[in-house]
Amino acid sequence: MTVPPNVSGHHEPASGSRTRDLHQRAFGDLPVHVLTVPGRVELLGLASARHEGLVLTAAVDRCLTVAASPRGDGQVGLMDGAQERPELFWLHDLQCRGQGVLADPVKSLLRVLQRKRAHFSGFNLTFQDGIPPGPGFGGDAARAVGVMLALRCMFPFAPTELGAGPAPRRDRRGHLPSLTSAERKLLARWCQEARGNAVVSPESRFDPLPSLLGRVWHLMGIDCRFGTVDWYPLVGVALVCCGTGISGDETDARAWEASEQECAAAARALLAKSLRSVEPAYLRRNRGRLTARQHACAYHVVGEIQRVVFAERALREEDHQQLGYYLSSSHESLRDHWGGTEPELDRLAGLARVIPGCLGARMVGRGPSARVLSLVPCHRVEPFLQTLDMAWKLTTGRSCRPDVLQPVGGAG
Repeated sequence: MTVPPNVSGHHEPASGSRTRDLHQRAFGDLPVHVLTVPGRVELLGLASARHEGLVLTAAVDRCLTVAASPRGDGQVGLMDGAQERPELFWLHDLQCRGQGVLADPVKSLLRVLQRKRAHFSGFNLTFQDGIPPGPGFGGDAARAVGVMLALRCMFPFAPTELGAGPAPRRDRRGHLPSLTSAERKLLARWCQEARGNAVVSPESRFDPLPSLLGRVWHLMGIDCRFGTVDWYPLVGVALVCCGTGISGDETDARAWEASEQECAAAARALLAKSLRSVEPAYLRRNRGRLTARQHACAYHVVGEIQRVVFAERALREEDHQQLGYYLSSSHESLRDHWGGTEPELDRLAGLARVIPGCLGARMVGRGPSARVLSLVPCHRVEPFLQTLDMAWKLTTGRSCRPDVLQPVGGAG
């Protein structure tokens, strides 16, 4: 099958005018560049990411919009749609001081660019976030990617293995050439470097990649050990995301971290570099080395790695029914072994799976932002949305607010 070309975010998005207006109110001038960066949704493998596993994910059409303009006084101004006034800091002071929501992450990125010998001066950035909040949807990574791309638009450079290379030439419309696949991977690595000593979340190993390397109507398979990426067409099938109507519990996020620690202990007990190196048969033979909880968590991760392998094969064969089966079995393993779900999400996933046309459903994200993702053929989406929302209202009295996500191209 011919792979469609990658789609970049050069055109102005629908939310661009709102971002322009906010930028002008905050800084008194119109932005020179407006770009969009997609969020992402993970289908399989999130629990295995920290253990050098495999992840199946997609860039989706829930985007961050960034407006940018240079300034000449050596300061950086940052504005967010949720703030009343911009945050300001001087370029000569890039130490993180915990004095602003936006400033510290941007300072970390600027320090990385300095190490890469990129040249830049003062600038203003305005963010409008259309990505669902919380872990699992790539909002933080999209913001880091947006900063990198906005700086490249204002102060052009070419990402290379040795750092920032000579500036590429603009075309007649003032656009820079699209980043190559290798350059996108380098920018993703630079975004990861900016995290420094920050607490590493499971998805941080691959989070910037979908925002830069996504393809329209394709899922991405990411190997977290080797950093390789493959694309698999998903044509004729929609990703339907819905919530329970109430916020989840923060304790779920803490329970997720506890399960991660149990997996690390299991790998040590099994004398393995990581759970990526553990085969199911080896885990079964050496169960006596592990506590019950260590075995349960390791069982989920080892099984999840296998599910991604089988799901990628199903995608190559265009067997979407089988892909949906792996989504559902992943949710059941989360519930029974990992301990990362909650009763409301289990009920919603169960309701979705029994509706005609649903190929599979599982929880995505974690903590208060967790939702249920369903795989539905495009021609059955409308009745699925109506039936699921009605069934959830009859069950709980609340709407599940179903939303259709479309795999899109990466920015840049």
